[in-house]
Amino acid sequence: MFILSKDNSENYNAMIFKLDAPLKHPNADKLQIFKLNHQQVITNMDYNQGDIVAFFPIGCCINTDLVSQFNGFSDPLLNQDKSVKGFFEKRGRVRAIKLRDERVEGFILPITEIMSFLKITQVPVTGTVFDSYGDIILCKKYVAPSKNSGTNLGGSNKKRERSLKDMMIEGQFKFHVKTPNLKNTTNQLMGYKDRNVSVTYKVHGTSAIFSNVLVQRVLSWYEKVLIYFGVSVPTTEYKPVYASRQVIKGTVDNELQKEGFYKTNVWKETFDRIMDKGGIPEGYTIYGEIVGFTSDNGYIQGKYDYGCAEKESKLLVYRVTQTNPEGKVIELTWAQIKQFCRKYDLEFVPEFYEGNLGLFLKKNKITSEVKLIEKLTDLYNLEDNCYMCKNPVPTEGIVIKVDDLDECLVFKLKSFAFLQLENTLEEATIEDLN
Repeated sequence: MFILSKDNSENYNAMIFKLDAPLKHPNADKLQIFKLNHQQVITNMDYNQGDIVAFFPIGCCINTDLVSQFNGFSDPLLNQDKSVKGFFEKRGRVRAIKLRDERVEGFILPITEIMSFLKITQVPVTGTVFDSYGDIILCKKYVAPSKNSGTNLGGSNKKRERSLKDMMIEGQFKFHVKTPNLKNTTNQLMGYKDRNVSVTYKVHGTSAIFSNVLVQRVLSWYEKVLIYFGVSVPTTEYKPVYASRQVIKGTVDNELQKEGFYKTNVWKETFDRIMDKGGIPEGYTIYGEIVGFTSDNGYIQGKYDYGCAEKESKLLVYRVTQTNPEGKVIELTWAQIKQFCRKYDLEFVPEFYEGNLGLFLKKNKITSEVKLIEKLTDLYNLEDNCYMCKNPVPTEGIVIKVDDLDECLVFKLKSFAFLQLENTLEEATIEDLN
């Protein structure tokens, strides 16, 4: 059956749709446009209203054997029919492109094509979200190769690495949460009309986490002896820790991991600046993006300077949490995040709106989920260049955060121009590697 694998990435799953009536392509007589889930696809005239299709979003990779079956590769030697040439590169990635000046925001395939590939006869139910059929992966998130993948810049100390992992207390330190694509979750957001939300600028940098987390103390031999004889000895302590999106990089007294994409340790440099300002209060975790330049004057993200001078960077905070000794995590509201940043001399991501979602929708005459996407795009000029950068680079997008003390409720909306740029940057990386 069609399922979501345990490793699925929610923004890159496929979905079963029944096509509505097509729209005429304004610049091509033999092309048509279908709207699916606030995203549009362009097809030839073989598709019709009522057809059952699978929709694959931008940024996913389609099973290469499946692509070969429908002769979708641009290299015909990879297709079953060697005389047919498609448009997919060898990894089967769905890209953001324009076709005759109209956006292509995904790819659709007749469900019969997938059924033939899987050798099944039962048509899946409309609305089914999936990335697999049983053990067969049908699509997955595209991950670009890294130029410096596997590079060890300073020599990781495995003993120290093990030591830090042994120190970590379950539930105390939390990595970044996944941020769902607003186009796939508009109905969920619209259900929070009675809640306060913030609309903030999404910045293109490198993810960073700075935390003063409760850890297991490294006990001396003397303390171990005392414990053996029943003497009470403190076994935990608060220790500042810094990390990237999914890797702990070090602590206040231990530079654990130096390896990564950059020639300099941008996380350690930012952490040091935070500690110089007075550090992080006990139990708090700061989530943000490091933007600008590395200390050796490379861009953290291609030409996205965010107003920084050469060799300078800054941390833009978008989330703060407080964790008690029992592991209970409290999400700070956007108002509390701003207050926290001002108190500890930190900069938060630019804010466009803060207040009640229902009032925001009413003020901007947003009456439907479709109107929401269109209005947000126009209201915040998402298809214009980034207003914070001196260089002419596309705006990445916006993030909507719902105030909730118990869980992190966030939604992202990326610009189409930025999605196109991602294609270009990823292809350049692959070309360099080859």
